[in-house]
Amino acid sequence: MAGGAGEALPERPAGSPRAGGHGRSPAPEQLPTPRTVLDAAWELARDGPLDAVTIAAVTARSGMSNGSFYHHFGGRSGLVEALYGEVIAACLAEVSAALDARPAAQVVPDLAIRYLDWVAAQPGPARVLYAVDGGRLVATAPAVQEAKAAAFGPVLAWFADRETRGEVRRWPSWGLDAIVMAPAHECARRYLATLDEALFPMMRAAVGAAAWTLARPPGPLDPTPADHL
Repeated sequence: MAGGAGEALPERPAGSPRAGGHGRSPAPEQLPTPRTVLDAAWELARDGPLDAVTIAAVTARSGMSNGSFYHHFGGRSGLVEALYGEVIAACLAEVSAALDARPAAQVVPDLAIRYLDWVAAQPGPARVLYAVDGGRLVATAPAVQEAKAAAFGPVLAWFADRETRGEVRRWPSWGLDAIVMAPAHECARRYLATLDEALFPMMRAAVGAAAWTLARPPGPLDPTPADHL
């Protein structure tokens, strides 16, 4: 489990250019591209808070001019939206590997644990998710909503299938992240606030069972909260 400034970045798409050096004009084939800027944003997000991902910082690191930056991204909000899309896609690709043919009682805890493991391995990008989701203006941007919907697609499809089989409780689509994954999100936020390696194993041991408690089919004496939502 990695943490801090030294953790590995998620893999970039094959053939992605890396940011060039400073002090000389790049050769035509090395001119900064939007991919170069996003690579720089990934690195800045890895090493610091989302506030560190500024236009000045990404252009200095990538070598892209301000004019080209505004042409490609329109401003900082466009860059943050693009970065969020990549981060949530990387996160859900890792987490969705849990969605296999096992019984739901095994898959749901694994899903929550995989998410927490991803947060511990990628604390910088994980902070991007929470910073954007907590920011009223950016979080409601169409690009952010579209990226989130696309990334959550496999999760929603798996739960819909298992609901029809009676293996999981019926929740509205928003309830899967806001309610079923709530214990994982709370543990993730606490871990990101402290990076306490001693606390993490206790969180990891509890979060899977907590998610299953919320996702399991209701018993005869259980309320059915989805009926009231």
